[in-house]
Amino acid sequence: MKLRITYAALACALLLAGCAAGEGTAVSSSAEPAVSTAAEPAITPEPTMEPTPQPTPAPTPEPSSLLEYTTLPLDNTKKTPANYWTAYFENPSNPAAVDYARQLAMGLYNNDVDAVRAACSDRVLSGDFPLNDLDGLNISAFSLEGGRYDVPYLSLTVTDPGNTPFLRGRHIYYLNYDETGKIRWLSPSLSNDSPQSIGLASYRASLSEDVAFCGYASAELTNPLGLTWGPATLHCYDAYWVPNEEDDGHHYENRNEQDLGPVDAPPYGITSYDVPPEGNSLTGSQLENVCEALNKRFSALADGSYMGEFDASPGNDALLSAWDAAVPLPVAVTPEALRSCASQDNWGAPCAEIWVPLPQNCWAVIKTNAHHTGSEGIIDDSFSFNYYQTVPAALAAVLPQ
Repeated sequence: MKLRITYAALACALLLAGCAAGEGTAVSSSAEPAVSTAAEPAITPEPTMEPTPQPTPAPTPEPSSLLEYTTLPLDNTKKTPANYWTAYFENPSNPAAVDYARQLAMGLYNNDVDAVRAACSDRVLSGDFPLNDLDGLNISAFSLEGGRYDVPYLSLTVTDPGNTPFLRGRHIYYLNYDETGKIRWLSPSLSNDSPQSIGLASYRASLSEDVAFCGYASAELTNPLGLTWGPATLHCYDAYWVPNEEDDGHHYENRNEQDLGPVDAPPYGITSYDVPPEGNSLTGSQLENVCEALNKRFSALADGSYMGEFDASPGNDALLSAWDAAVPLPVAVTPEALRSCASQDNWGAPCAEIWVPLPQNCWAVIKTNAHHTGSEGIIDDSFSFNYYQTVPAALAAVLPQ
């Protein structure tokens, strides 16, 4: 047993000595080559190419943000009402309606709430009457027109609406009577076919002689008189000419009517939607000439010195025939802010339409003969401004291409 232990110890010692020689001393050439455990040199990775950042496109500025605006100055001096009665204002089927309409007009002119209420129907007075407070209202002039051959209306020149919902400036309010002749509604919209709702703005595109595409916004009245309303709703339909069965005439028939949902009510009493041009049909020099002519007019409107083609002296009539006082007036325009497109004048001759941006996605549009006259006569006083709101997105999505 002792001998076996001695041999085992000797073998273990020899094994340990061999291991030590392999790690720290040289070995004979007949020995197996040692495997190096030194670390391999590090491989430098190829640099990763970062993607070139693409510039974020700048948001398209709101066209009206390129301009500065002011309000049109108006003369608060009251005119003599008797000079503004119109002889053709009458209602042969109900003469009492004429008297009530005059009582309403005079009541508004004189800030007489009792007279205004006395001219309105029980239906109007039973709801939320919007003319109970006439403090601050200033009407410098008015006229009553229509009634026999046209829808009767009251034209008011309001220099300060006070606490009323009337629009500033000269605007038309259509009259409707009950069976006793009292005022049933006083609406800025001719399309007020129902005493419960009002038409706010419309768009119409003629696709052919037989088909027209129409869109319109309407709202429920929040008071029975027709001067204030609730949220607007957008609708559209195709209208077709169809022959009448009983005669040789035709009539429109609506098809494919859609309810497009809620939409913002047009501001400033603007009653038309339209699609602005994308760019300009005029050259750079023509746009410069147009800007010069427009800015002369805007400057004269802003300081009250504007005179229309048939006006011998400055005055409200000249101002109000040149610009709607309920609409912001540009202080000055630049070519970058304007848009233009080809059109026809009142006599069918080619001309251009100039689109001036206004706040709240609205535009003032005037025709010009800039195609023909260079810098002379760019803006003709016989052309007035028309006001449009950009077609709402929901309506634009379904417009015929």
